[in-house]
Amino acid sequence: MAVLTCPLCAWRVNAAATHCPQCGADVHLESSAARTELARRLGPGAVPSAPAAAPGRLLTRRRLTVLVTLAVLVVLVLALPLIAGYFGPTAAVYATDWRPWRSHLKVQLTHAGSRDASLTVSYHDPWPGTGLSPGLQFFFVYAHRGASWLPWTVSSQGTGP
Repeated sequence: MAVLTCPLCAWRVNAAATHCPQCGADVHLESSAARTELARRLGPGAVPSAPAAAPGRLLTRRRLTVLVTLAVLVVLVLALPLIAGYFGPTAAVYATDWRPWRSHLKVQLTHAGSRDASLTVSYHDPWPGTGLSPGLQFFFVYAHRGASWLPWTVSSQGTGP
């Protein structure tokens, strides 16, 4: 398939086509002749101007959809601990401590106040991460929120008593 470039909008057009599907110009004419012919066809006072770059080539509708979807996913993943904090301190701990390789994650609330909470987290970890050996791990987690309308956030963690 032979491809021509539109003289007005630089859109790639099939050589068998008579007019550009993007702007409607005759693809077999030069730039000035195509502009004049298009203005004559559109009527008086409708002189099209040549765009600086090919429209839609750098950011097509599909690319824009993909970029917006990725941006929303990144924002949701980064904001997950903050969003989960609105559902209570246990949800905030799940959002911050869950890892795909950890199994049997269990969070128990040991103390709850209006602004502070302490929780015990236990899970099975196949690797010796922060614990001394793989297997069952225990953490003591402290959650805090500055005011009653703010989400819970994990403020500190520890492995001691």
